[in-house]
Amino acid sequence: MKQQPRSPSLSDVLRLAVQSALADVHVSLPGRIDSYNATRQVADVKPLLKRPLVAADGTELEAESLPILHDVPVAFPRGGQGTGAFFVSWPLEAGDLVHLIFCERSLDQYLSLAGDESTPLDFRTHDLSDAVAYPGFYPAPLALVDASTDTAAFGRSGGLQLHITADDVAELRLGGVADVSACIAETLQAWWDSQVKPRLDAFDAHVHVSATPGNPTGPPSPVVAAPTMDAAVASDKLRLKGN
Repeated sequence: MKQQPRSPSLSDVLRLAVQSALADVHVSLPGRIDSYNATRQVADVKPLLKRPLVAADGTELEAESLPILHDVPVAFPRGGQGTGAFFVSWPLEAGDLVHLIFCERSLDQYLSLAGDESTPLDFRTHDLSDAVAYPGFYPAPLALVDASTDTAAFGRSGGLQLHITADDVAELRLGGVADVSACIAETLQAWWDSQVKPRLDAFDAHVHVSATPGNPTGPPSPVVAAPTMDAAVASDKLRLKGN
């Protein structure tokens, strides 16, 4: 880094003052969960980018690690009905990566209320203590290995996944399981009641009559054919799909 002159100019002084002030303005950083409270949905998070330091004479110093941030609210996708009734969540553990966003003003009052407008307790701005963590900010070497290119998906990498296709078909993808179709229970019940049960009832009610005592009886008349599977019981909107 360029060395500062012994007698800096006014512009040099102003530039250094601005740089010093901006060093404490935090906007967003990647972070790693140190511990997680699932009941309260708060985490202790370690920021993963160090803060560069420069001496008064312009000499670059060793970068400084930022402290672990305690009780950081974790923001899962949520909304609906004005109360956040709909949500997507998953278990978090130490080591999971997040994206830290530092709010413009103090969050203390806001976090103690139920979604109401609030007045900040003090005049701090973009402070480390006003972070919110958004799970899922991972670097390229940890990118998903099975991210879908043509469906919306939710699940576990390498495990069970729910995929929604562009034509509104839901697929449960199970590793090692062949493709099979699900059926609608009501349709299957109607098929059973109309096709299977009458044949079983006819079989149970049939009485064999021997034309000549002691001789084998003949087949039932008429012969009741075994029912065939009705393809309509297979859903075209829900499938179990092997990866």
